[in-house]
Amino acid sequence: MDLNLFSKKYPVLGKYWQKIIKLLKSENIIGGISISSTAIRFIRLNEGVIEKIGVVLEPGVIVAGRLKNRDIFLKSLLALRNKLGNPKEDIHVIVSLSPDNVYTQSFNIPAIEERLVNEAAKLNLQLISPIDIKTAYTDWEKIGETQEEGGKIELLGAFANKVMVDEFTSVFKEAGFGVVAIEFSSLSLARLIKDESFNASLEKPQVVLSISSDGPEFFVLKNNKLYFNYFFPWTSVEGRQISLSDFDTILTQEMKKVLNFYSSHWNAQLSDLVLITHGLYSEIEAIIKKNFPAINIKPIILNDKFSGLNPSWYTALGSAIRGTISRSDDIFISLMDVGTEQSFFESRVSYFVKIWRTIVLSTLGVVVFLFFLEDMFFMQISNSLQAQISTIVSRPESQEITSLENKAREFNSLISKALIAKQGSRKVSRFFDIFKQLAGTDIEIQKIVFDTDRATVLITAIAKSNQAVINFKNNLSSRSEFRNVEFSFTSTTNNPDGTINFPMTLGVNI
Repeated sequence: MDLNLFSKKYPVLGKYWQKIIKLLKSENIIGGISISSTAIRFIRLNEGVIEKIGVVLEPGVIVAGRLKNRDIFLKSLLALRNKLGNPKEDIHVIVSLSPDNVYTQSFNIPAIEERLVNEAAKLNLQLISPIDIKTAYTDWEKIGETQEEGGKIELLGAFANKVMVDEFTSVFKEAGFGVVAIEFSSLSLARLIKDESFNASLEKPQVVLSISSDGPEFFVLKNNKLYFNYFFPWTSVEGRQISLSDFDTILTQEMKKVLNFYSSHWNAQLSDLVLITHGLYSEIEAIIKKNFPAINIKPIILNDKFSGLNPSWYTALGSAIRGTISRSDDIFISLMDVGTEQSFFESRVSYFVKIWRTIVLSTLGVVVFLFFLEDMFFMQISNSLQAQISTIVSRPESQEITSLENKAREFNSLISKALIAKQGSRKVSRFFDIFKQLAGTDIEIQKIVFDTDRATVLITAIAKSNQAVINFKNNLSSRSEFRNVEFSFTSTTNNPDGTINFPMTLGVNI
């Protein structure tokens, strides 16, 4: 059945049917959320439709990437949740944190069997962790593979403070969001550039500069993967109003660090820079060109479906793109206590248990109620019929009805016997046409009596004259179907109109 045609023909039923289908669908649309010191931004991609909602944060709620005012942040999340519609709807999200307290480090391990990579990666993460490994969430993802020195596997490791991450995930849970994964801004932006941009050259290491209200962030893409990131928070110059000249100085200093990193790793000078800013693009471009004239600066150009989106939404969009990936294929970094697949699986199991429990209980309730109504209905009919029968039996006419019933049964019995007799009778109907034909216009047959057991026939008729009787007898005698045709004038009677009543007997060859 075509659901679209059904919905058009029966709009009300179609509306509820679509709701049931949506409820029972196994796939769940996962949105992306970016958190900065100034705003929470949510994007969800649903069959080509971009759903985006933002909530402005009060100053001091998030400082240097850490949650400082839980109550106000929860209130802001609830406001966002209410804007998403049905408060009972299951909302899952990929959360992208500010890079203040997230650390990354690329490293190599020898080329080993796939099943051993995870063990080797975890061991290396413990060795290179910039914070106490016992207080950190860590994860890794594969970013490349080389054949140098017998083969190496390149991995990117990430580290975040457990307390900081748990503070965020607990508030999201309280606000009605299921957190599927925790990542960070450069990882979200790297995905967006790889999947949805036109002009980023990914054949060689690509440097991207993203400037937000939290500070400038540099990151390098290699082999279509995030390889390196570096962040300078504005909070490090707290207490000073950052003027354009201060901005010029800070950006120039940080750019030099990135250029030195680039040239030392790839023995080449940086020639291209992708610039993403939430505002003042021309002014920032002019500062970079003034200090680094050899660098070609270009903006990120997204595919048509995202081209109208303001850059402040890019991080949330990158996380939302991750939400469209099948959970079994999501092998990217997630900085939380439960793996991406396991977290989503557990939430979906819980969701389906609740849904099917509701469906089963509702169905059983409806079935029991219908059986109750049916029982009441048939009980009323039975009582009504019993009352009618009692009334009929008590009437004087009931004896007459009983007599009629007996006669009907007797009549039906006679019909049954007649049918049985008919089945055993011989075929005699063909003789009637012969008698009628031989009688002609001078003989009027009054009665024909067949004795099928003796194969004889008695014909009683009226003739116009004696000659007509004789002719009728001769005609019968000449037919091979008949024998022993007998007639006597002594048994005839004359009628006043000159006609003659006569009987005639004959045998038939049946």
